[in-house]
Amino acid sequence: MNVEIRLAKETDMEDVLSLIKELAIFEKEPNAVTLTAKDLIAHAFSNSPLFVCFVAIFQNEIVGM
Repeated sequence: MNVEIRLAKETDMEDVLSLIKELAIFEKEPNAVTLTAKDLIAHAFSNSPLFVCFVAIFQNEIVGM
């Protein structure tokens, strides 16, 4: 099994948001996620980013962060 780990790109944020929402559902807090992919992009790719995100890719699909 080959998994690639790399820095996330702006184009990955929809998938990252999906993973965040999946985690919220698992934690029984589905309404806790109020941000959007646009919010993630603004916070991660600004001149002063609030966070850095890595993604795990398996068979050309983001499977983790």
